[in-house]
Amino acid sequence: MGASRKKQEETQNKLSKIDAKISDLAEETIPRSEIVKKSLKQKEKDLSESLALLEDALEKVQGGDDNYFKIISGQLRALICFGSRSLSPLLFNLAEENSIELECYGYSVREPLEGLVLAINPGIAVSVANPQRPSIGKSKFKKWLDKPYLALHSYLYTPNEVIRMVAEKEGGAHYDDAMPEKLIKIKEIMHHKSGAQYNEVEKLLFQTSKAVMHYGELVLSKN
Repeated sequence: MGASRKKQEETQNKLSKIDAKISDLAEETIPRSEIVKKSLKQKEKDLSESLALLEDALEKVQGGDDNYFKIISGQLRALICFGSRSLSPLLFNLAEENSIELECYGYSVREPLEGLVLAINPGIAVSVANPQRPSIGKSKFKKWLDKPYLALHSYLYTPNEVIRMVAEKEGGAHYDDAMPEKLIKIKEIMHHKSGAQYNEVEKLLFQTSKAVMHYGELVLSKN
């Protein structure tokens, strides 16, 4: 990794830590006496409504309206993303309360080589069913989200990071006035299938949403 790229990575990591600290401080300004924990029934209602939003957004995306990826990234961030105290992944919290293991078949970069330009599975990033491919292994869904699944121009990407970057920079959760180079680079990877064209971020969001829909319905069916 070149010196300038390493410096960019260090700067981005510092900014991420600052964002997390700001979120934590904002949360701490609310007096504990004013916080009322949601009931299990309310959390299940929240999950059901989130799944309905995801389902509708997926239909819109399949119909050609890419604007709905903002909805998808925002809901995924709320349901499965982690990394700061302000994030409370609803799907994982409910799965834990109900002692449900969420397992997936996902692609992960094992050990990137020095100077590696690209390591990517152009088809399946994650699936709830075994795709019978040697490059795709079984994993706890949360662990897969936190593992690098792609290496590009010396950058390593985890699904959790990509979803958060998109949601927190492009309007799923809020907008930012700057874009990380890391996000710009991954969006340059294009895929073509059945006459459709989509980038790597859209592929990841779509496939992860399908998995989340499955897991969400599984969790709700247990009650």
